[in-house]
Amino acid sequence: MNGEFDYFSNVSLIDIAKRLSSMLGEEINVIFEDEELKEEVKLKTKDTTHNKLRIFQFLMVAFLIVNLIFLYFLIQDLRFYNSILRRNIYTLNIINRGTSEIYVNETVIPPSQDIQIQLAFGENLEIHGNQGETIIETPLVKYTVKLEDFEVSLSYGND
Repeated sequence: MNGEFDYFSNVSLIDIAKRLSSMLGEEINVIFEDEELKEEVKLKTKDTTHNKLRIFQFLMVAFLIVNLIFLYFLIQDLRFYNSILRRNIYTLNIINRGTSEIYVNETVIPPSQDIQIQLAFGENLEIHGNQGETIIETPLVKYTVKLEDFEVSLSYGND
């Protein structure tokens, strides 16, 4: 090489030194004039790696906290719906579309008004005085009834 190392990069010189070391069986090290610069580059890469690690850790902790909050609200919702299912109580919306008031058990519903009633298994609603159309809305189905007097009963999940 005749001492002309200016045409080689530092990486190339290190690679050549490693190959010569393996061929000769002796350790050959390359010493550069700018060793201080090399140390500074190593320190900078360690700092950026450390910063990336901190950012990653922060994002993971934030992600964990958000998921825990989501899980808390999910458990609260599940408890609420579980309590509803255990009680077997369903909410019915009864709408009077007739021209006169109707009687639901002892409650009076004026024309064009509605009420919400909770009905459990085995309970009945007696509706009297229907002169037009009464709409009964359950959580799943909407019924339109044109009978004057009728009874609504919830049994075994069928309404």
